[in-house]
Amino acid sequence: MEPLVIEAAINGESSPRRNPNVPRSSAEIAAEALASLAAGAAVIHNHTDEVLFGGTGNLDPQLYLDAWAPVLAERPDAILYPTMAGGREGPIEPRYAHFAALYEAGVLGMGVADSGTLNLASRKADGTVVPNTAVYENTPADIAWMYAWNRERGLPIHVSIFEPGGLRLVLAHHEAGTLPPGVKIQFYLMGPRSLSGLPAEPWALEAYLQLLGDAPIPWMVGTPGADIGRTDLPRMAIERGGHVRVGLEDHYDHSGTRATPSNAELVAEIVELAAACGRPVASCEETKALLAP
Repeated sequence: MEPLVIEAAINGESSPRRNPNVPRSSAEIAAEALASLAAGAAVIHNHTDEVLFGGTGNLDPQLYLDAWAPVLAERPDAILYPTMAGGREGPIEPRYAHFAALYEAGVLGMGVADSGTLNLASRKADGTVVPNTAVYENTPADIAWMYAWNRERGLPIHVSIFEPGGLRLVLAHHEAGTLPPGVKIQFYLMGPRSLSGLPAEPWALEAYLQLLGDAPIPWMVGTPGADIGRTDLPRMAIERGGHVRVGLEDHYDHSGTRATPSNAELVAEIVELAAACGRPVASCEETKALLAP
């Protein structure tokens, strides 16, 4: 099988109050990115100006440039990519403006297209349902626009799959010839408090793989709101030819036994598992070849 690609999603909206290893400042993001790359990750995903942490949420490209400059100075081979905002925050063009700025600066390693709209439903620890109004929205028109933007620039692209309909839409674009080359499908299997998408269970990944069929598209599994290293999913992905995403954006320890790992520790765990399974871990250059448009 091709080498295993490991992605480290190093912060997201995770709070340093929950885990002091979550990086928020540009210097912290750079240090965690470099540590994760040294541990074996080939792809780094991060957020910057989160509203939850006193930021504006404007996805200022300068904040990404500040965080990424030290990383690329030491590791010019690194594949770095940012987050994006949902449809409730405006039309797709301004929501993607920071991608354009990072592309023009020559530092954007990968584009993003989040395939579909998701109710961000969840329940509390006591089992009661949170009556929020949170919806992460990406219309079919938005998704087609993102595909075209990345296709025109020859960029590899991360495509988020939150529920089965999102994968069916990806496959329809693939069959129509409008899916960009160099796609990495990201299957998100959700933690136990989430009521969105499919749960972080092997049967759920199997369902996605049945839908994917023999489409020649690399895929990766991650578990927002769960501890992927305490599931059977990494081994299943490694043995089935998939790839693995870890990191403090997604990590949540419901057992209380390891609430504060570092990103590098989570990466190293997957490297060790890959070695036990006899599968090599992809370098950044090997990952770029895998995702080459």
